[in-house]
Amino acid sequence: MNILFVCSQNKRRSLTAEKIIDGYNGNKVRSEHLRRLKENYSDEMTDRVF
Repeated sequence: MNILFVCSQNKRRSLTAEKIIDGYNGNKVRSEHLRRLKENYSDEMTDRVF
């Protein structure tokens, strides 16, 4: 499953979640700051957004 974690306050929470969950049970995880999400988001690349 492709998972995207989004952080709105740039406190590294999404990056922490990415490091913990990436690869677990075959998950592919990435993180993105809310401001940059519009530029880099692709619905085809993401199954779940948190």
